[in-house]
Amino acid sequence: MTSFTFLIAGCGSAGHHVAHVAAGYGRGQIAALVDPQPYQLDKQRELYPNAASGDDFIALLKETRPDVAVIAGPDHLHAEQMLLALEYVCHALVEKQLTTTVADARHVMTDHTVRYVHPWDTMV
Repeated sequence: MTSFTFLIAGCGSAGHHVAHVAAGYGRGQIAALVDPQPYQLDKQRELYPNAASGDDFIALLKETRPDVAVIAGPDHLHAEQMLLALEYVCHALVEKQLTTTVADARHVMTDHTVRYVHPWDTMV
């Protein structure tokens, strides 16, 4: 299995679970933890003491150059952080929702492929 480095942006429930699966199941190591809430960050620092950490997404993205950026923080940051991760040639795993504004949705959207296959296409 390929091993990846992960930046976890958002250390609450969703980010915690992705980090657990990534590190705990041999998918890679947690390179960075980003969260504006010190208490959320502190909980994850205990689990991943070797990870760089702080509240500055861009600085940690530049410093650690992760393979995967996990965008799991506040919804209003998802679009901006996702686009930055893609600019830095990271894979991006984004928690729902992708964006909070129509303007941001013009840059990226998700595909619900099943909507185009039978019998779903008929139902739509």
